[in-house]
Amino acid sequence: MPSREEILARTKGSRAATPLPASEEIRSLLVDRIADPLASFIQELEAVSGKAFISSETWLPRDLSAYLERAGAKRVILSRDVPVTVLRRRIETVFAGEVLDVRDPGPAKTPFKESLAQFDTGVTGCAALVAETGTVLLASSPEQPRSASLLPERHVVVARASQVVGTLAEALSRFPVGSLPTALTLVTGPSRTADIEKVLVLGVHGPRELAVFILND
Repeated sequence: MPSREEILARTKGSRAATPLPASEEIRSLLVDRIADPLASFIQELEAVSGKAFISSETWLPRDLSAYLERAGAKRVILSRDVPVTVLRRRIETVFAGEVLDVRDPGPAKTPFKESLAQFDTGVTGCAALVAETGTVLLASSPEQPRSASLLPERHVVVARASQVVGTLAEALSRFPVGSLPTALTLVTGPSRTADIEKVLVLGVHGPRELAVFILND
């Protein structure tokens, strides 16, 4: 019977060393197979129960207000990174519910996070949209506190078409070296779990609805 050393030597000798492809080669292969990043993002987002809408800066207040009315929203919180500076004022002319942004003081003596929990809808911007998986990449900042996208039962993202990228690697490469935010959140569809008897339930650990409005640049 061959000794242990002989077996290991034969095994080692039969394994030809195969160099790993360069990272740029891997990235190009992933990007090349996504012919239309915007269409791919919408398809992947809808596959995980998210909703996507194409709009523009001009039509966003009307489109977003119509969505909020259909969803039955009553209280909406806007983070300061939403890429339309006059959005709040223009929504208020159409939407019948209450609209505040994260700069507004909450009810007297109410902690900030508790105040946000009283809103049914959070509207935020994002760092990028990942076409490969239908994922929204959020970067935490004073303008976009994580609680604005986690506490309300409905999360609405406003992004520009130029923010759609093919892969997560591309999304992360948009941050300058050494300047990553304190927290990055990857959102792929509404919050979901199947911990109990393998029954899928939405909205247990976060929003039960996710809608993404993509503005044509």
